[in-house]
Amino acid sequence: MSAQTTESIAIVGLGYVGLSLARIVIDAGYEVVGIDVSANKVSDLLGGISPVSDLTDPQIGKMLKHGFYPTTEFAGISTCSTVVLALPTPVDDKNEPDLSALESAISAAAPFAVAGQLWILESTVQPGVTEGVVFSMLSELAPKKAEGIKLAYSPERVDPGSTARNAFAAPKIVAGADFESLRSASAFYQRLGFEVAEAKALREAEAAKLLENTYRAVNLALVNELAFVLGKADIDIVEVVRLAATKPFGFQAFWPGPGVGGHCIPVDPWYLVAFLGQNGLSSSLTDLALNINSRVPRRTAERILELAGEIGHLSGRRPEVRLLGMTYKANVNDFRGSPGIAVARELLDLGAVVRYHDPFLRSEIQGLAASWLSDEEAFSNFTGMTIVLQNHSAYWTAVGESSQTGPLFSAAPGGSHIGTPIW
Repeated sequence: MSAQTTESIAIVGLGYVGLSLARIVIDAGYEVVGIDVSANKVSDLLGGISPVSDLTDPQIGKMLKHGFYPTTEFAGISTCSTVVLALPTPVDDKNEPDLSALESAISAAAPFAVAGQLWILESTVQPGVTEGVVFSMLSELAPKKAEGIKLAYSPERVDPGSTARNAFAAPKIVAGADFESLRSASAFYQRLGFEVAEAKALREAEAAKLLENTYRAVNLALVNELAFVLGKADIDIVEVVRLAATKPFGFQAFWPGPGVGGHCIPVDPWYLVAFLGQNGLSSSLTDLALNINSRVPRRTAERILELAGEIGHLSGRRPEVRLLGMTYKANVNDFRGSPGIAVARELLDLGAVVRYHDPFLRSEIQGLAASWLSDEEAFSNFTGMTIVLQNHSAYWTAVGESSQTGPLFSAAPGGSHIGTPIW
């Protein structure tokens, strides 16, 4: 790294959140020390290759020319005025919060903390973590000379795939461990161009992030449940939502789909459940929504086979199903928590022959006992059922121009440009 000519910001974690923030920080005139433990990711970034669909290779190249320094080393933190932690905080196989990536990053970063530095956590956590984990670890592991470290929490609000949307459309919630921390963090985000919504305390800001995505999980559970029950009454749920959404107040459209995926909506409510449980509390509505959403992939698979029977497509043999779109969201190259993978497994469990394709896949999905189709194979002659699970723009013309001869349906959220809705 060259001698410092401008103020430097360290961003720990170079996924959707970290890289999106890095671009904003560089555009504001700062240099960025981008730290990630994945040597392959850092190597790609240094070569101008973007690991996320929201940033193109040329955009990464431009960032490199204007002060972006990807590295696996944490030592550069000592040259920075601000350290932003943007680590993944998933749940484990028991749906318990998993803070191991965050804790590991703090352990590696804390020895390089310096006096007066501002540390900001952007990861989703349960109330109490910023103070109980981040502050505690910094207090224990930072050098004794690193006095006066300021600590803040500002939950990320990145919307993967919405590249056309103004990055500053959503205000930044900001909370500080004390008044000075709050003032410093608010000033930092305002210099980047954000409108800031200051929180009165860390725990309220942490809980606000959980509310945002629990709200979405609950409403998705509602429309996913109605999709099945109204469908049995011959009512098109997609049309129902479209009509209801014409009301300019008091209603927000949520669309049924093959399941709830990604790294936020299926995960964040479990952080709320865990926090409530630790305090002897519970939320029956949150519990019910999580239960409904967990069953959607199975019900989707059952509905696909039900349709196969209705159109006489079984003909006394195992149903053949081709699934298009295996990421959790349209036009996003992220497979974390993808409902498509869950639907494929449920179809296999129900005895179907399953093939799958996604334009972002370059090899088979590990652990999925279905047949992966390359781009060349995906649109060859196929007489089985084709189900569009994610409305990737790459499919809008490709399917129509293919030699598809079997029935074509859509389970994509909000409907699809192609295929008949399955609901």
